[in-house]
Amino acid sequence: MTVDSSFSYMIDSHCHLDRYSCAKEVIQRAQEAGVSRLLSISVHRENARCVMEIANAFSCVYASVGVHPCDINQDPLSDLESWLVENSAHPKILGLGETGIDIQSESPKIDLQLQGFEAHVNAALRTSLPLIVHVRNGFDVFFDFWKHWNKEVPKGVLHCFTGTWDQARTALDMGWYISFSGIITFKNNGELEKIVKSIPFNQFLVETDAPWLTPEPYRGRRNEPAYLTHTVKKISELRQCTKSQICQWSTKNFYELFRKIKNF
Repeated sequence: MTVDSSFSYMIDSHCHLDRYSCAKEVIQRAQEAGVSRLLSISVHRENARCVMEIANAFSCVYASVGVHPCDINQDPLSDLESWLVENSAHPKILGLGETGIDIQSESPKIDLQLQGFEAHVNAALRTSLPLIVHVRNGFDVFFDFWKHWNKEVPKGVLHCFTGTWDQARTALDMGWYISFSGIITFKNNGELEKIVKSIPFNQFLVETDAPWLTPEPYRGRRNEPAYLTHTVKKISELRQCTKSQICQWSTKNFYELFRKIKNF
């Protein structure tokens, strides 16, 4: 496969490589499409081991360590912060998460989610690693947390952002990054398209969240990091700039947020 030079700087800032039966083939297809690096995300302690094994096996893959808010009630909270700090010493761990707030009928109780989130925040302050945050139907809770937070606010990214412009602007004012996924290629995305058009060039990332959120024109299939090209293309169309510019800015921003990678 010949790589389109417009896509030669892509980094998938959020995917779940442990969800594939053959990660090697998925990674190879991603590199053939122009995805030079991938950040594979942990969602609980058990899968963190697998995520780190994949990162160890492939030079282009890095990892996070964390517990997703939907998994927090299956995790011992008493030592979560220390576990995060201990595992963050792994040389290829770049960030902490996926953590955050998830409000659905089947989600764990919000007080447990907040305890888990605070453990990640404290670990971020201790390690100087950024937070990788999931928020679904919970931006009021997320921002209220920071109103009552009396310590330094660590750096972070709101992954797979689907909130409003006001919510995005509040996060941007905190110095955080907004990450866009294949959702931007879906129809009826007026609010999200507005955010893509308005966000500063130095505060956005791109991701797939693979194997979920497959972009057009592949909806209905399992997502892969190789499909990041379609998200980049859509953002470039909305911003009326080149695909290369989106790749260059998102890559620069990735390195600014995940600074530990500079040691490689």
